[in-house]
Amino acid sequence: WTAILTDVEATTIPTSNTAGKLREPIVRFVQYARTIGVTSTNGAWALGDLSDPSSRLGQSPFQSPSVFNFFRPGYVPGNTALAGANLVAPEFQIVSETSVAGALNFMLTFMTSGVADVRPDFTAVLGMAANTQALLDWLNLRLSANQMSPTTIATIKGVLDAMNVTASSTDAQKTTLVRNAIYLSMASAEYLIQK
Repeated sequence: WTAILTDVEATTIPTSNTAGKLREPIVRFVQYARTIGVTSTNGAWALGDLSDPSSRLGQSPFQSPSVFNFFRPGYVPGNTALAGANLVAPEFQIVSETSVAGALNFMLTFMTSGVADVRPDFTAVLGMAANTQALLDWLNLRLSANQMSPTTIATIKGVLDAMNVTASSTDAQKTTLVRNAIYLSMASAEYLIQK
């Protein structure tokens, strides 16, 4: 175990532009749910079918089209730098303009009002709403393993600071700021590509 856990590949964040992989939509949703917290109003956890790429995640647990996964392991997106470098990118097989917009819209809807009996729970982060830098540091660590660039953080911080949320703001104002911080963080390239 020591050899595995102390190996350079296990302890070093890859910096190559060919390192990493795209986070699948269902993985993003589950990571959000575990990081931020979700609750079920009646204990049913009835999210329903999430496989519609235009209005949901484009993936639903236990509904992959084959026993192997939602995509072929050797998939190479055509006419891309990845194809030119002879690299595979299986997760990109389920990516389209529709699925990107659909997954982001689903996440925003979920963060705003939940889905069925499942609701977001911002309790863990609501207290950080008045300190946008602390909130972004917390999200950066837990969502993207501190891989968001200073430029991305500064851009998101600028949006959040313009909302003028203070410690005396209402919970609704704090919730809106937190939701925007999470949404923008999860839409960033540094989050979407897992390294």
